[in-house]
Amino acid sequence: RDRKARHERHDSSDSNNDDDDEERDANSKKPKKMSSGHKSGLQTSSDFATAERKFRKRQRKELERHNNEGDGTNAATVYRDASGRKRAVSDAVRDARELRREEEEEERRRRELNMGARQKRMEEDRARELEEARGMTLA
Repeated sequence: RDRKARHERHDSSDSNNDDDDEERDANSKKPKKMSSGHKSGLQTSSDFATAERKFRKRQRKELERHNNEGDGTNAATVYRDASGRKRAVSDAVRDARELRREEEEEERRRRELNMGARQKRMEEDRARELEEARGMTLA
């Protein structure tokens, strides 16, 4: 018999060990919690509201702690040259701005060369009208 008792399944319905679980729950100081973190069972609205505030506060603290960890999401970009060596960020930014400026200047020159004399005059007139309109006051 002793041998049989040792080999019974833990979920066996023949044993009367279910009472032990109920006693443990009744004697434990922590109430049972649901997966959402709230206390299970019947409760008043004020108890629920208090628990909800505590739960939200704990969530916020955990989120802040997680966001403050150095996971690299707000880290600066490391720029490297063709050989793989690090470049100073200011150099990379300056080079990018210079390249962009050169490309814009080239595009402007290309557009200007493709324009005829009449189109150039019309553009100058439009620019002059805009300049005059800037000086006007609204009625």
